[in-house]
Amino acid sequence: MIGALKVLIDGGVLTGTAYLREPWGEGAKEIYGITDPNYRGILNLNKEELIRIITAANEFGWKFTAHVTGGGGVDVLLSALEEVDKVSPISSKRFSVIHGNFYTPEAITKMAAMGVYADMQPAWFFKDADLLNQVLGEERMNTFHPYKSLMGAGIMVNGGSDHMVKLDSYTSINPYNPFVAMWSVVTRKTERGSVYAPHEAISREQALKMYTINNAYASFEEDIKGSLEPGKLADLVVLSEDILTCPEENIKNIKALLTMVDGKVVYEANK
Repeated sequence: MIGALKVLIDGGVLTGTAYLREPWGEGAKEIYGITDPNYRGILNLNKEELIRIITAANEFGWKFTAHVTGGGGVDVLLSALEEVDKVSPISSKRFSVIHGNFYTPEAITKMAAMGVYADMQPAWFFKDADLLNQVLGEERMNTFHPYKSLMGAGIMVNGGSDHMVKLDSYTSINPYNPFVAMWSVVTRKTERGSVYAPHEAISREQALKMYTINNAYASFEEDIKGSLEPGKLADLVVLSEDILTCPEENIKNIKALLTMVDGKVVYEANK
């Protein structure tokens, strides 16, 4: 299956190259060595260049997505999407923002109006929020991974892991264990136990949907995947605990005891 047409708009939040709405500030001097008081990060594509690329994707029926990690990059992307949307609506195309990270109420309103999805990686919140709070400060961190606000606006939020270094799902550079991710978005806790913007916590059911039916929608596969219904593939897992009712702290330690793909058992614990 061919995936989306993807572009890279900026750099990364952990390298000091994400394109922010405001200069990185004094906090970035010690961590990243950034001394330019006006430095906002790297912008690889401007609005006009993005309009041309998005227009082509829209015309040829390609799903479009973009790597963008800073709020300034999000704003440039959404501005370009708005211009394309005026000419030919994109709401049915399921275009998305990969990472995004910093979403203001204005950005969320624009995404909701155009039907733009948010491809999120809770591991970034779990692993990076403590450092970013030190660098950027509490005010900007209030817009970091605002899951409840995104979902409340009707935006489809998809759960993923991003890159992985190490094979263990818990100790990888970006933990790719989905239960750690779901625990983090439900509790708003980092690996150090810090809590940021607790009002952006979501329910367990919402977290579960991020990793099941929402992802199926993102790839236009909701008719065959993402939920247990007649006529769909019998893809399922048997869990060590009920994720909807177990003690909150247990969510991150849930294990898959059995996995089925298309009705066939492909994994059993201790076998």
